This record gives sequence, C-alpha cells and structure tokens, in this order.
Amino acid sequence: KQMGALIELPIPQRGEWMGWISEIAVTDFALTLESGASRLVREILGESPSAILGALSLLALYTATETPDAKGRIAIDEATVSRCFGSASQDDIFAFTRHLANRNRKEALSRLQALFEGGMDAFYILAMIRRHFRILIALSTLDRRLPAAERAKKAGAPPYFLGEYDTQLKGYTPAHLVAAHHGLARVDQRLKSEKLEPLLLMSEWMLSSIFEMV
Repeated sequence: KQMGALIELPIPQRGEWMGWISEIAVTDFALTLESGASRLVREILGESPSAILGALSLLALYTATETPDAKGRIAIDEATVSRCFGSASQDDIFAFTRHLANRNRKEALSRLQALFEGGMDAFYILAMIRRHFRILIALSTLDRRLPAAERAKKAGAPPYFLGEYDTQLKGYTPAHLVAAHHGLARVDQRLKSEKLEPLLLMSEWMLSSIFEMV
C-alpha cells in the first residue's frame, strides 16, 4: 500500500457481519459485544464498515469510564448501544468533527447546532473535538515514511481513516494545530467556570481558531 493512503476495509460477506463486528470490537476497541449489541449496531449502521468502525469508536468513548474485565475489555450489551445511539445526533458527531477539521464552515456550524438541539452533552462534544485535534497534532510530528499502520497506532488514530486525517493535515501548520488545541482547553475552562452558552463558546472558538485563521 502507498504510505499515507486510506487503508481499505474488506467487506464481510452475507452472514459474516455479526462475527466481523464482534471481532473488530475486541481487537481494535477492547470491547466485548453481546450478540444483541452486535445485532443492533448492524441494524443502526447497515452494511458500512467505516460507519460501523465509527460507531465502535464512539461506544469505546461512551463507556470509557466503565470498569473493564480481567482481559481489559468493556462489556457492551444491547441497552448500552441503545443509550449511546438513542438520538440521531449521536451518529453525527464524527461527521461534525470531520467537517470541522476540513474547515467546512457552514456545514460544521450547522451540525454543531444540531448536536446541541439533539441533547448531546457539551463536554462530550468538546472531548470529541479535542480527540480529533490530538490525533492531527500527533500525526503532524511523525515521519511520513513510517508504515501507515505504525503511524496510526502512534497517533491513536483509527488506521482505516488515516488517509482522511492526512488530507486534513494539509490545511494546517503544526503551530496552528497546537494553538487550536490550547484554545479548546480555554473553552473547557470557561464551560466549567462561566455560565455561558456552550454553543456560543464553541462557535466562537471555531470561528477564531479554525475558520478565520491566518
């Protein structure tokens, strides 16, 4: 494979999706999905490997504070999947961060508003933004001659989306990425200390740190 290129996912055959979801959940996300949970993920996301991977990543973040079992895995039942994806806005969080990092101003602002209207927690949205930019910062410091899988692992990035992250990196300098991430820390502090509208604070950060950067 060409270094830095998107790693293509094999498409499971009919009847293999449940096993594929369960296997990827264990190997890539340290999640143990009960059969009902795997079935519900399949029903919600359809037959899209990239969408399913995004959902598993979201489940891992959603249950990050849970206590793992002896093998270091978090057990996921059908009820947990239902809670995580109970609102349509949950499915849009990765789309939002993608539009944000791609500097699609109108779409990112619109999707951010939709997330809040859907009842998503402000600190969760902020955590997802910070996660995305941490990955970009880490990738910007790595030697691009490294194998793609190694770069993804070192940066904490899903290897299947490495090509997309690399494309986003072209729109930023390392210094700008760091400054944007520091700005997110200030947003976090203000959310905790000031009674200001979260949508306003995040929109201000987006406009000043992403869309109006020099």
